[in-house]
Amino acid sequence: GMPKGYLAIFDLETPYEEMDMMILEIFANSVLTEMRRRLELRNVEYKFVSDFIYDLIYRKENKEEEIKRRAKRLGVTINANYCFLAINPAGPMNELKFDTNGYITQYEFMNDRIMNHIENFNRKVYKQDIVSKFNTTIYILHRTGQHGNGESYDDMKAYCGKLLHMLEQQ
Repeated sequence: GMPKGYLAIFDLETPYEEMDMMILEIFANSVLTEMRRRLELRNVEYKFVSDFIYDLIYRKENKEEEIKRRAKRLGVTINANYCFLAINPAGPMNELKFDTNGYITQYEFMNDRIMNHIENFNRKVYKQDIVSKFNTTIYILHRTGQHGNGESYDDMKAYCGKLLHMLEQQ
Protein backbone atom coordinates (compact mmCIF):
# COMPACT_ATOMS: atom_id res chain seq x y z
CA GLY A 1 0.00 0.00 0.00
CA MET A 2 3.03 2.33 0.17
CA PRO A 3 3.85 4.35 -2.93
CA LYS A 4 6.95 3.07 -4.72
CA GLY A 5 7.62 6.20 -6.72
CA TYR A 6 6.37 9.64 -7.60
CA LEU A 7 5.99 11.45 -10.86
CA ALA A 8 6.56 15.17 -10.42
CA ILE A 9 6.31 17.44 -13.45
CA PHE A 10 6.50 21.18 -13.17
CA ASP A 11 7.00 23.97 -15.64
CA LEU A 12 10.03 26.21 -15.14
CA GLU A 13 8.33 29.08 -16.90
CA THR A 14 5.47 29.18 -14.41
CA PRO A 15 5.73 32.23 -12.13
CA TYR A 16 6.87 31.43 -8.60
CA GLU A 17 3.53 32.43 -7.05
CA GLU A 18 1.64 29.96 -9.25
CA MET A 19 3.96 26.96 -8.80
CA ASP A 20 2.64 23.83 -7.13
CA MET A 21 4.94 23.66 -4.11
CA MET A 22 3.90 20.11 -3.25
CA ILE A 23 5.11 18.85 -6.65
CA LEU A 24 8.29 20.89 -6.29
CA GLU A 25 8.91 19.39 -2.83
CA ILE A 26 8.30 15.83 -4.07
CA PHE A 27 10.69 16.43 -6.94
CA ALA A 28 13.39 17.92 -4.68
CA ASN A 29 13.10 15.07 -2.15
CA SER A 30 13.27 12.45 -4.91
CA VAL A 31 16.39 14.01 -6.40
CA LEU A 32 18.01 14.31 -2.97
CA THR A 33 17.24 10.68 -2.11
CA GLU A 34 18.68 9.47 -5.43
CA MET A 35 21.81 11.59 -4.97
CA ARG A 36 22.38 10.14 -1.49
CA ARG A 37 21.93 6.61 -2.81
CA ARG A 38 24.42 7.18 -5.63
CA LEU A 39 26.98 8.77 -3.30
CA GLU A 40 26.71 5.84 -0.89
CA LEU A 41 27.11 3.35 -3.74
CA ARG A 42 30.12 5.27 -5.04
CA ASN A 43 31.76 5.23 -1.59
CA VAL A 44 31.23 1.46 -1.35
CA GLU A 45 32.68 1.02 -4.84
CA TYR A 46 35.75 3.16 -4.03
CA LYS A 47 36.32 1.14 -0.86
CA PHE A 48 36.03 -2.14 -2.80
CA VAL A 49 38.54 -0.97 -5.45
CA SER A 50 40.88 0.49 -2.85
CA ASP A 51 40.88 -2.78 -0.87
CA PHE A 52 41.56 -4.71 -4.08
CA ILE A 53 44.55 -2.52 -4.99
CA TYR A 54 45.86 -2.69 -1.41
CA ASP A 55 45.63 -6.50 -1.42
CA LEU A 56 47.43 -6.66 -4.78
CA ILE A 57 50.34 -4.63 -3.45
CA TYR A 58 50.59 -5.99 0.11
CA ARG A 59 48.91 -9.36 -0.30
CA LYS A 60 49.55 -12.33 1.83
CA GLU A 61 49.44 -15.87 0.54
CA ASN A 62 46.03 -16.54 2.10
CA LYS A 63 44.37 -13.71 0.09
CA GLU A 64 44.99 -15.11 -3.41
CA GLU A 65 41.50 -16.57 -3.90
CA GLU A 66 39.85 -13.41 -2.62
CA ILE A 67 41.98 -11.27 -4.97
CA LYS A 68 40.94 -13.45 -7.92
CA ARG A 69 37.28 -13.15 -6.93
CA ARG A 70 37.54 -9.35 -6.68
CA ALA A 71 39.46 -9.19 -9.96
CA LYS A 72 36.65 -11.04 -11.72
CA ARG A 73 34.08 -8.59 -10.32
CA LEU A 74 36.15 -5.61 -11.51
CA GLY A 75 36.68 -7.07 -14.97
CA VAL A 76 40.40 -7.60 -14.47
CA THR A 77 41.73 -10.35 -16.72
CA ILE A 78 43.97 -12.63 -14.71
CA ASN A 79 46.17 -13.73 -17.63
CA ALA A 80 46.87 -10.21 -18.97
CA ASN A 81 49.94 -8.07 -18.33
CA TYR A 82 49.58 -5.16 -15.93
CA CYS A 83 51.78 -2.52 -14.41
CA PHE A 84 51.27 -0.18 -11.47
CA LEU A 85 51.70 3.55 -11.62
CA ALA A 86 51.96 5.24 -8.25
CA ILE A 87 51.44 8.99 -8.05
CA ASN A 88 52.21 10.84 -4.88
CA PRO A 89 51.44 14.56 -5.33
CA ALA A 90 54.39 16.60 -4.12
CA GLY A 91 55.19 20.25 -3.78
CA PRO A 92 53.91 22.83 -1.30
CA MET A 93 50.85 20.69 -0.44
CA ASN A 94 53.07 17.99 1.06
CA GLU A 95 54.02 20.32 3.91
CA LEU A 96 50.42 20.93 5.02
CA LYS A 97 49.35 19.28 8.24
CA PHE A 98 46.39 16.91 8.42
CA ASP A 99 43.44 18.14 10.42
CA THR A 100 42.74 15.85 13.37
CA ASN A 101 39.20 17.20 13.98
CA GLY A 102 37.68 15.22 11.13
CA TYR A 103 37.45 18.10 8.67
CA ILE A 104 38.61 17.71 5.10
CA THR A 105 41.87 19.56 4.74
CA GLN A 106 42.98 21.45 1.66
CA TYR A 107 45.53 18.69 1.03
CA GLU A 108 42.91 15.94 1.10
CA PHE A 109 40.55 17.99 -1.08
CA MET A 110 43.26 18.64 -3.68
CA ASN A 111 44.36 15.00 -3.56
CA ASP A 112 40.77 13.90 -4.29
CA ARG A 113 40.52 16.39 -7.16
CA ILE A 114 43.79 15.12 -8.63
CA MET A 115 42.49 11.54 -8.40
CA ASN A 116 39.24 12.53 -10.13
CA HIS A 117 41.17 14.22 -12.96
CA ILE A 118 43.38 11.15 -13.39
CA GLU A 119 40.34 8.87 -13.34
CA ASN A 120 38.55 10.95 -16.00
CA PHE A 121 41.70 11.10 -18.14
CA ASN A 122 42.15 7.34 -17.91
CA ARG A 123 38.50 6.68 -18.67
CA LYS A 124 39.01 8.40 -22.04
CA VAL A 125 42.40 6.93 -22.95
CA TYR A 126 42.62 3.56 -21.17
CA LYS A 127 39.16 2.27 -20.35
CA GLN A 128 40.40 -0.92 -18.65
CA ASP A 129 42.60 0.83 -16.09
CA ILE A 130 41.62 0.97 -12.44
CA VAL A 131 42.38 4.11 -10.45
CA SER A 132 42.35 4.11 -6.67
CA LYS A 133 43.79 6.02 -3.74
CA PHE A 134 44.79 5.21 -0.21
CA ASN A 135 46.72 7.39 2.15
CA THR A 136 48.22 10.12 -0.02
CA THR A 137 49.16 7.97 -3.02
CA ILE A 138 47.07 7.50 -6.15
CA TYR A 139 47.48 4.11 -7.84
CA ILE A 140 46.72 3.15 -11.41
CA LEU A 141 46.50 -0.53 -12.28
CA HIS A 142 47.28 -0.25 -15.99
CA ARG A 143 46.58 -3.09 -18.39
CA THR A 144 49.27 -3.05 -21.03
CA GLY A 145 48.45 -3.54 -24.69
CA GLN A 146 45.01 -1.93 -24.69
CA HIS A 147 45.73 -0.06 -27.93
CA GLY A 148 47.89 -2.58 -29.72
CA ASN A 149 50.11 -5.59 -29.32
CA GLY A 150 52.26 -4.26 -26.52
CA GLU A 151 53.53 -1.17 -24.83
CA SER A 152 57.15 -0.34 -24.41
CA TYR A 153 58.83 1.65 -21.68
CA ASP A 154 58.79 4.67 -24.01
CA ASP A 155 55.00 4.33 -24.48
CA MET A 156 54.48 4.35 -20.72
CA LYS A 157 56.83 7.30 -20.37
CA ALA A 158 54.82 9.19 -23.02
CA TYR A 159 51.57 8.32 -21.23
CA CYS A 160 52.96 9.62 -17.92
CA GLY A 161 54.06 12.80 -19.72
CA LYS A 162 50.52 13.33 -21.05
CA LEU A 163 49.11 12.67 -17.60
CA LEU A 164 51.49 15.19 -16.02
CA HIS A 165 50.66 17.78 -18.69
CA MET A 166 46.92 17.31 -18.03
CA LEU A 167 47.44 17.72 -14.27
CA GLU A 168 49.53 20.86 -14.77
CA GLN A 169 46.75 22.33 -16.92
CA GLN A 170 44.16 21.53 -14.26
